[in-house]
Amino acid sequence: MKTIGVDDLHVDQCHRCGGLWINATSKEQLLADPKAVKTIDTNPSAMGKRQDNITEIKCPLDHSVMIRMCPPQKKQVHYESCTICGGMFFDAGELREMTKVSLGQRLRSLLG
Repeated sequence: MKTIGVDDLHVDQCHRCGGLWINATSKEQLLADPKAVKTIDTNPSAMGKRQDNITEIKCPLDHSVMIRMCPPQKKQVHYESCTICGGMFFDAGELREMTKVSLGQRLRSLLG
């Protein structure tokens, strides 16, 4: 893995699959910044889709088997989360998809 980032946000990127490891202290800050996500998650989504068949992904920090997660608002996104350290692993393109705002969400934010 290599460390990449924008401003004070840093994540680790796998040099083989383009996936992103976000530690527990950075995840909320990064997920709240769609511009940073677009700068960091630049590998093609097709590259990440090839990784969807892998069922046992180990945490890069503590080597425990991570669990697959699916946020209720983005059912098409599946990422892995470590139950020990709280870090998250997103395949290439998944982080971008996670932070995309839908038309319905935009309208709700405008209408208050």
